[in-house]
Amino acid sequence: NVKLKAMVLDYEEGFPKKVSNLLSNIFSEHQINMLLNPNKKVAKWSCDDIASAMTLRSISPKAYRYMHDKLKYPIPGNNTIFVLTINNIDRLEFNLKGLSTLRRWASSFSLEHFFHSQNVRHGHGYQR
Repeated sequence: NVKLKAMVLDYEEGFPKKVSNLLSNIFSEHQINMLLNPNKKVAKWSCDDIASAMTLRSISPKAYRYMHDKLKYPIPGNNTIFVLTINNIDRLEFNLKGLSTLRRWASSFSLEHFFHSQNVRHGHGYQR
């Protein structure tokens, strides 16, 4: 019985750390905390989280809404982005973080692949 209690305690203490390590390549620290504690609200989003959400929303509002509303992806809400954009953009220490987020996204984006998949889907020939 003591061994079982020790195993349960070990599991409860180690689980968040293991999950954090696994998800750290995909999510930020705040996002991982939200996933591990779904009832807890984030007191303050990081500049990178806000910049990423703003970038996503500016590129595709439909994709932003899908990720936020349907997939429940932990990103800053529309109101957070709106309030920061209208009232506090000068006070935030973004520097060029929003642009660097966009640059990182754009560097991994392949237009050739996109156009090829669009042409194949619509039955058009694709020539290089």
